[in-house]
Amino acid sequence: MSRLFGLLLLLLPFFAQAQPQIQVEEGRYFGQAINQPLDYYRDPEGRLDFQAVRNLPAESWQSQSPGSLGFDSAAHWYRLQITGQAAEEADWLLVAPFTLLDYVSVYWWQKDKGWVSQHSGDHQPLESRPSWHQRFAFPFELQPEESRTAYIRFQTQGLANNQLLLWEADSFQRFNHQEARWLSWHYGVLGGLGFFFLFIFLALRDRLFLYFGGMALSILVMAMTIAGEFSVNPLFSHWPGFNDGMIVFWPLVTTLTSLLFVRAFFHLKQTSPHLLKAFYILLGIMTLAALQIFHDYALAYQLTLLLVLVVTPLTLFIIYASWRKGLRPPSLLLIGLLCSLLGASIDISRAFMDNLEPLLMGEYGFFARFVSRHGTLMGMTAEMAFFALAVAQKIFRERQDREKALEQLVVAKEKNRQLLIHNQQQRDQLIREMHDGLGSQLTTALYAARRQEVDKTQLTSQLQGILDDLRLMMDSIQPEGVDLVSLLGQLRYRLQERMQAAGLQLQWQVDDLPMEWELSPQEALNLQRLVQEALTNIIKHAGVNHAGLSARIDAEDNLVIAICDQGHGLPEELQTSGKGIVNMHQRAKELGGQLQITRASGGQGCCVTFRMPAGITRHASSAI
Repeated sequence: MSRLFGLLLLLLPFFAQAQPQIQVEEGRYFGQAINQPLDYYRDPEGRLDFQAVRNLPAESWQSQSPGSLGFDSAAHWYRLQITGQAAEEADWLLVAPFTLLDYVSVYWWQKDKGWVSQHSGDHQPLESRPSWHQRFAFPFELQPEESRTAYIRFQTQGLANNQLLLWEADSFQRFNHQEARWLSWHYGVLGGLGFFFLFIFLALRDRLFLYFGGMALSILVMAMTIAGEFSVNPLFSHWPGFNDGMIVFWPLVTTLTSLLFVRAFFHLKQTSPHLLKAFYILLGIMTLAALQIFHDYALAYQLTLLLVLVVTPLTLFIIYASWRKGLRPPSLLLIGLLCSLLGASIDISRAFMDNLEPLLMGEYGFFARFVSRHGTLMGMTAEMAFFALAVAQKIFRERQDREKALEQLVVAKEKNRQLLIHNQQQRDQLIREMHDGLGSQLTTALYAARRQEVDKTQLTSQLQGILDDLRLMMDSIQPEGVDLVSLLGQLRYRLQERMQAAGLQLQWQVDDLPMEWELSPQEALNLQRLVQEALTNIIKHAGVNHAGLSARIDAEDNLVIAICDQGHGLPEELQTSGKGIVNMHQRAKELGGQLQITRASGGQGCCVTFRMPAGITRHASSAI
């Protein structure tokens, strides 16, 4: 009888305080979220032990659903009663999914053992945890129609996200294995990009690759920290504050590598030094915020999280500023940043995805569930992938620009070489003309001037010819080609004084000639020499005071220049063997044309006709 009385006294608290009941639901692949109100007690100092909390009066407990309570370092207690379904015995897990909780403890009531405690959290040594997993899982068995009372205690310095899930052990393992595969793919992409670009840096010594590789690896470490990978690593689990320090200080490393990458990618030191200063100021403020960890961890956590959010808008502004300055920032960078923002937005709207969980159809909806839980990681992975493509695009464009510049340099060198050859040819031609033409004429004039009886008329004529030759040579030496119309105009101007002095009236008849038909300097000199020689022969041998020069394009698209007179004509021996005539034929041949010397119309006088295909003239012009 006394034993029965003692048992009633032991069970009296449970009858006196009716805990909220949670009916477990089988077949929930993503776990069963506990969203209904539970008994809740907040211990501001966090000093009450389980026995003290269990003995609290009923009015000390409030009704509140487990979830995020913001940054609150107090101890949070929840009390509930879990009831099994009418089925076989099953293994279950009570799970706290938030991976950055410092301490999580569960106290179970067992009939044969009384109250049993389990302790976990990232400040708890790994070997003392009931489950080695990023999520803090507490296994328990549940008999059909059995009810089990549990007290859950949360305490953390950072974000108090006290969400709770009930999970069948088998579904939990299958979900975790699938999630681990997906996480490993993202980790592999980030790590692969990081090490790949570091190897490229070692080969090419381009710091852009170094900064991008460092940024990818720093984001990988940050993602693994948020996912709780280090909390289940035996190497780091013995350092209770390791995760806390990583959450606060590692964003500094990520921001620094992002700063160096953006500076190298956009050449901010030269293009936008003021934006570079803004990045340095942000980095300095983040450092001061992180140092608050030694005074107030929650404040350091909040400030670091807030300042990290500034990095993406600042990078977007740098892209906009570069675009305003006429640069072409790759659109792939913008797409990557938008992916990062989208991933963060999905994480923020996680509650909406939780409401859609019944529609996810078990394992077939795993992708949507994974996105809702790891949106930031997926966004950062996509961001790094697009950034890598942007770097490749930048290198490809720079390579194209270098190849184009090299081609332009080769073309410029070839043009310079051709110009040097052309100038040398002109110089040689000028020397030859001066030696053969001006030299011989000056020699003749010199001998004439040394005679005792000087024929002033003959000497004047010789000197005038020398002067005309010199002017023609100067007119022909131009940096660019000269068109036919301008050439004939210059020739008429140069020869007009000599024609008047010789008493020869020259009638010019020039038809409309295409202005785009140009001659090279050498061709211009040959044509001028040819016309000059023909007019000189008229002055010397024709014995007339009238002559005509015509230039036209005939029906066969040939340029035809004819110099005719009604005088005595050339002697027979000069028409074929005269030195001047031979030179005229040679010049006509160099011009690609033909020279004909015939009787003028009416049987008197002489007509010198030069015929050259206009196509040759156009070809010569384009070559220059």
